[in-house]
Amino acid sequence: MDGVSLRLPTAAWSTMVRAGGLPVYYPPAFFWWWFSFDAYAPGIFMEAAAIATSGGILAIAAAIVMSIIRAREAANVATYRSARWAEDREIHSAGLLGPDGVVLGRCDRDYHVS
Repeated sequence: MDGVSLRLPTAAWSTMVRAGGLPVYYPPAFFWWWFSFDAYAPGIFMEAAAIATSGGILAIAAAIVMSIIRAREAANVATYRSARWAEDREIHSAGLLGPDGVVLGRCDRDYHVS
């Protein structure tokens, strides 16, 4: 490197861990580095900030799109929250208005029995 040595402050090395031989940095350390070294490399920190911000924006957009898709699917579901009150003709055709049996409920003046 033509006599130029890369020297990072001790604080920078203390935030680094090796995983599989590659350096992995503690993510919040980015903000300390930005504060300390922005004057020396502002373009790099702005690019890193754009990458970090775009990840959050993409995650929010994905959550919104997925919730819209789920809400549209919920309108067609027939297994959950599909219970409803029976109409009079359905009650009569099912024979639930007999004179004896277990009382299930009441419709007008008639009792539902089973």
